[in-house]
Parts: sequence; structure tokens; C-alpha cells
Amino acid sequence: MDRTLLLVDDHPLFRRGVRELILTQSDLYDDVFEADNGWEALNLVHRIRPGCVMLDIAMPDIDGLQTLELIKAKTPDTRCIMFSMYNNTEFVTGARNRGAQGYILKTDPDRIVLECLYNIMHGREYVSKSVGNGFETTMPQALVSPQDLERLSSREKEILALIAKNQTSKEISKHLSLSIRTIQNHRANICKKLGISGSNTLLKLAIENQAWL
Repeated sequence: MDRTLLLVDDHPLFRRGVRELILTQSDLYDDVFEADNGWEALNLVHRIRPGCVMLDIAMPDIDGLQTLELIKAKTPDTRCIMFSMYNNTEFVTGARNRGAQGYILKTDPDRIVLECLYNIMHGREYVSKSVGNGFETTMPQALVSPQDLERLSSREKEILALIAKNQTSKEISKHLSLSIRTIQNHRANICKKLGISGSNTLLKLAIENQAWL
């Protein structure tokens, strides 16, 4: 079913617009299925075996990068495109490391979406020029490896997973019923163990390694 595409996003209106674009402005795919979360996407991938899956990065419960990794583990030949509001190379690197062939922005014009789909359909990789010029080998590599994360305690991994969801120390403290000072101490220990500094660096690292937390 190579001419079948699965569109995964938790916003129905956005899905509807992209689906209409693909079916009316191109002849690349005969059918476009929809899923509003990662778990539903995994079930559909198993059932319909789409030729391509387009995934939003920011989704509840299981995010796009985690979903991507699970799809690739079960059906490695499935072509995957990530689309997102996040315009930075760290997300592109995280997607590439998990097997994505494409990365576009939700703010990209229709022609970029169709151009990406055309390239992926024909076996090429594609990254929106708003972000970069492709999956070059010179792109920044992951800040840490999965092995590095094993230095963290289970509590530190739990906190890092919440940081990846862009939660503040105050929100994390409420979620885990711990004091803000305790959360801040954990954040400092995580940075020390992994040899990094800065809240932005910690956030980027957390997002890039969500699948391992």
C-alpha cells in the first residue's frame, strides 16, 4: 500500500487541511488516513501499512519522536516525515537519529509540503529550508548518548521527561509533590552528571532524548 499516507496530529482542523491539500493538489497518494495520537497511529500502521507517515512532534501522552521510533522499530521501511512548530536543528537531529526522512514546519507554505512529499515518495530526504538544507552529516550530533542517561537516577529521568514536556520547576514540583528547591537540586545534578550547563541546553537535551526516558 505504497500510495497510502497516514497523517498524525491532535488538531482535527489541521489534519483536515493537510489531507485536502494532498488529495486535491497532488497525485502522490490515493488514500490519506488520520490519527489524533501516537497510539492510534501505531495501530493504524500495523493495520494499513502506509507508505508514508506524517507526524506532529508535540502530541499528548506519546509524542511524535517516540511514535516515530516505535514505527521504525516495527516497520523500518515506512517513510516518515515530521512536521512541527519547532524551528531548530536539534529537533531535526532528533528526528533524523530516529529514522525520519523529512522535517517540515507547520508554518511552511503548501508548496513546501508538496515538495517534501514528492521527494520522500521518490526516495530522497527533505528538510524545510526554513530549518536547514538537508540531513547533512555535519549537523550537530546529540548532546548525550542513551548510555550517558544511565548515569541518572530513576527520579532524575522522571524529572528530565517532564522537562521535555516544557514543564517549569514549579509545575514539576506540583506534579511530583516535591518542593521547588528539590526539583532545582535535581536539575543541577542532572546537568552535572551529563556535563552540560544552562536551562535551554537541558530542555533541548530532554526533548531530543525523550524516547530513552
